[in-house]
Amino acid sequence: MAASVLAQHRRALKGNVKFVFQPAEETAGGAQGMISDGVLEDPRVDAAIALHIINTLEAGKVGVRPGAMFASVDEFKITIRGRGGHAAHPEALIDPILVSAQAINALHHIVSRNVGALRSAVLTVSTISGGTAFNIIPDEVEMKGTVRAFDDKTRDRVIHRMEEVLAGVTSAMGATYEFEDIFQSPVVMNDPGITDLVRRVAIRLLGEDEVMEYEPTTGGDDMAYFQQKVPGCYFVVGGASRGPEPFGPHHSASFDFDEEALKVGLKVMCGAALEYLS
Repeated sequence: MAASVLAQHRRALKGNVKFVFQPAEETAGGAQGMISDGVLEDPRVDAAIALHIINTLEAGKVGVRPGAMFASVDEFKITIRGRGGHAAHPEALIDPILVSAQAINALHHIVSRNVGALRSAVLTVSTISGGTAFNIIPDEVEMKGTVRAFDDKTRDRVIHRMEEVLAGVTSAMGATYEFEDIFQSPVVMNDPGITDLVRRVAIRLLGEDEVMEYEPTTGGDDMAYFQQKVPGCYFVVGGASRGPEPFGPHHSASFDFDEEALKVGLKVMCGAALEYLS
C-alpha cells in the first residue's frame, strides 16, 4: 500500500524510495540474500524504515524505541544418543529420553543462574522427538529450540553454557550428544536519529496519545541485517482486538489482527519517507 501511495506522489519526492519485498522474512537468509544481491546499492540506500504489527499493543497505536528493539535469534538442534532396547529392561540400556529430560531441566536453569539480573535472555526447548512404541527405548532423541538475547556477551555466555551443561549431563548418564547452533539474526538496533524522525511523524499524524515508547521484545527479525549497513528504525503498530474477544498471539492457530493497523502503518511509513526526503 505504501508503495502505491508514494508512487502516486513521486513528483513530490526529493529522492528515491526503495520498497523491499523480502523472501524468507524472519529466517536466516532473507535480508542477507537481498543485501548480497545489491538491494542497498544503485541507488545507494541511506536509511531503512520498517514496521511489525504486534498484538500486545492496542489497535492503531504506534510503538517506537531507540536502541535494542528486537532480540538476536539463534536456532539450536540437540541430539542425545543412548543405547535403545526393550523398555522392560532399562537397567541394560542408556535411555536417551531420560537423559533428555535431565538436559532440558538443566538447560532451563542457565538463564536464571548464569545471566545477570540486569541482562535479558530467553532459552526455550520447543520440540522433542524420539521413540516409536510404548515398549521400546529408542537409541536417540532430538530436540530443537531457540536462544534470544539483547547483546553479544549474553548470547555467547548462554551458548557456551549450553555446551557445558550438555556435556556434563550426558557424560554423567553414559550418553553422548551433538549440539548445533544456527545463528539467524543479530539484535534489531534502532538508530536514534531515524527513530526520532519516525516518532515525530507518528505524533504529527496520529496524535501524541497514540505513540508510545515500546519495551524491547524478545522476538527477532532480520531487519537487523539492514540496520548493520544503514541507520534504520523498526517500529511496531498495534493490532490487538478492540472487541470483547482477544485475538490469538503471534505464531498461534488463532492469530488475527485489527486491520486498522494497516491504515496506521501506511500513514507512518509514507509520512516518514516524505519527512526524511524533505
